[in-house]
Formats: sequence, C-alpha cells, structure tokens
Amino acid sequence: MTTDDSDAALLTAWRAGDARAGSDLVARHAHTVLWFFRRKLDHGAEDLTQRTFLAAVEGRDRVKSVYGFRAYILGIARHEYTRAIRHKLREAPHLPIRSLTSPSGATQKQQDHTRLLVALRQLPLDLQITIELHYWEEMTTKEIAAVLGVAPGTIKWRLSTARGKLAAALDSLPAGTRATSTDHINRWIASMRVAVEADDSHL
Repeated sequence: MTTDDSDAALLTAWRAGDARAGSDLVARHAHTVLWFFRRKLDHGAEDLTQRTFLAAVEGRDRVKSVYGFRAYILGIARHEYTRAIRHKLREAPHLPIRSLTSPSGATQKQQDHTRLLVALRQLPLDLQITIELHYWEEMTTKEIAAVLGVAPGTIKWRLSTARGKLAAALDSLPAGTRATSTDHINRWIASMRVAVEADDSHL
C-alpha cells in the first residue's frame, strides 16, 4: 500500500468516526507542516502548525482524495502562512530572517544550510513553496499544482524560474557555496535537503 493509499484509508476511517485514525493521519504529516513553516520563519512555526491542523480537522470532509491528504494539508499551511505574513507586514516592513552569523564552532556545511534557507526566503512566496515542495517533499507537478491552485504547466515554469532566482539570491549572499548553473543547483539542493531538515528539527 502506498502512502497516498494509506492516507486515504486513514481519512475514510476518520470520517467514519475513528478518532485514532485521525490522530495517526495528523502525526504522519506533522513534521512536514512544521518544516514548511520553519523554513520561512524564525518564530511561530509551532503555532501556525497547530492552526493548520485545526483547520484540517474542521475541513476533513472537504478533502479531495484525488490530490491526497498531504496536498490538502500543505494547501492549508500555505493559506495560514499567507495570512500570518500579511498580518506581520502591517506591523513591520520586513519579516525576520535567520541570521547568517553562525555560532562559534559551526561547520561550513551548517553555514551553507543557513545560506540556502535565507536565499529561499528572498524568493516570491509561490516560487519558494514550489521549489520547496519539489525538493523537500518530492511532490509531483500535479501535486504541487493542487497545493497552489494552478495548472501543472504553470508549476513547470515556476520551477525553472525559481531555480534561476535562487541561484541569483545565493550569489548575492556573503561568500560561501555558490550554485549558479541549473545542474549544480539541482544537485546541491537535493544534497542539502536531509541536512536542512535535521537542522530544522533541532530549532
């Protein structure tokens, strides 16, 4: 049974009144949603994660099984983040970003992880989410399109655009890992994915 099939089975049981199935489904995707927010904000990821799952509980009967629960929950996360950033921008012109100054003893690889996250935050939101879902969540074009509410062809264009903008953003940061070619940035981001998740899990 695939993850999507297992999710569908849990969702069906949850809708039928099995609270444990609902808890298992939420637990399965909790880290995905938490990392989604931690890659964007220095503070408040846990609160936004909680809001996302509260909204998911309220709207569980509206999940379109063709897209899967993961696409559904990340779509809610995108909505919650958009709402949060609009609120913060009314209070201050810039959201805080993770500092490039590394703690004493931090490795070059840890600094490279930080540069990647800071560079990602410089991308327009939908481009940032597109490239994150492609590399971190390994979602298909159709799944990403479902999260963002656009056509799959638009996702292909956004991925190409996002890679170029991310390479430019990395080159604009203090000296460190550079990834200017498409092939290089594809390999580099893929190699960073697991390590960045490990860093995020300790925040």
